[in-house]
Amino acid sequence: MKIKDKIWKYATAAIVILIMLNPEFAELALFIDAIGLEMFFMLIEVQFIAVTGAILNTKIKPIYNYLRVLYLKNSPVGS
Repeated sequence: MKIKDKIWKYATAAIVILIMLNPEFAELALFIDAIGLEMFFMLIEVQFIAVTGAILNTKIKPIYNYLRVLYLKNSPVGS
């Protein structure tokens, strides 16, 4: 058995046990145990990417576009 597989098994078991110590997270621990730690981290990563994309499109992109328009109006190269 590869060492990486052993590490993931022990990490999954440790995280499931730590989560089960809090009774409110018992269902989450069973979910993680059922799908595996790698799949759970992938789901968290997908959520992070979705939130980051939403923030970029709604908050940062309009500011960038406004600054770009200001730069093009005031730039001697843009005229």
